[in-house]
Amino acid sequence: MKGHAREIKIARGCSSKKAHANGEAEVIAAISAMPEPDRVMAERVYALIREHAPSFVPITWHGMPA
Repeated sequence: MKGHAREIKIARGCSSKKAHANGEAEVIAAISAMPEPDRVMAERVYALIREHAPSFVPITWHGMPA
């Protein structure tokens, strides 16, 4: 429940550097926990998004990268 509340706070546009860093760390952790084929695809998608849309704030939603 606390994790989901944190996700909602980040999604509402909390622009603090701490929230952004926490969101990115959670996304990377969620990707790392995925099984091999899903992890490879998620890493590629994440890299493309970070390259082409660096202003997007990485978050997890219900424990999954969003």
